[in-house]
Amino acid sequence: MDDTEERIEKFIQFYEREQDKYKKFSEKILQMLISVMSERKMLFAYHSSRAKKAESLTANCRKKILKE
Repeated sequence: MDDTEERIEKFIQFYEREQDKYKKFSEKILQMLISVMSERKMLFAYHSSRAKKAESLTANCRKKILKE
């Protein structure tokens, strides 16, 4: 077995030993990403609803001005 094969074998053994740690770590990162995306989604929904309210108020004001 040459040096490269030996290093690959050591890496595979290391990865198999440490696999659970990396799996838990990646799950935590995924959960963080999901929470950030849901917060952004809620913020977007809040701001878009505010924008719709502002548009309707503007439209109502235009109608009142045009009536007068």
